[in-house]
Amino acid sequence: MPDLEISRLPRLAGADVQGTDPIAVADLSASETKKLSIADLLAKAPDYIPDDSISGDQIININGSQIDEDSITSRELAPNSVGSSELANNAVDTAAIQNGAVTNYKLADNIDGSKLLDGSVTDAKITGPIDGAKIGDNTITSTQLAPNSVGS
Repeated sequence: MPDLEISRLPRLAGADVQGTDPIAVADLSASETKKLSIADLLAKAPDYIPDDSISGDQIININGSQIDEDSITSRELAPNSVGSSELANNAVDTAAIQNGAVTNYKLADNIDGSKLLDGSVTDAKITGPIDGAKIGDNTITSTQLAPNSVGS
């Protein structure tokens, strides 16, 4: 069949394809047609996929389905690759935050008591003087004061 155009060749069914089957390729740099195995083509093909050309919902795992839930862990993510803009609302729960990961610097101003867990702020964590504007009316009683802690 050397005189037959490629478009007129008989079709090879996908189920019959083998990695060693040759594919005709026009080598433009040499101005000639050459053969390439399917295995070699597939091995080199990822090198020619443009960045950002495949959306995440098209990536499949070995089982042939979409990426399994919870199959990507912190080991697979590059440092600083996930920021607040990539996280859905309420995507990170309290159990997922490492101890010491949230510092006073990272807390927003004007946090009210509704955002704090009972007992999460102790006197050891309060530094500096607290003026009367920050203390609510009737929030401190005599039972909460140490002996001789209030002068006249």
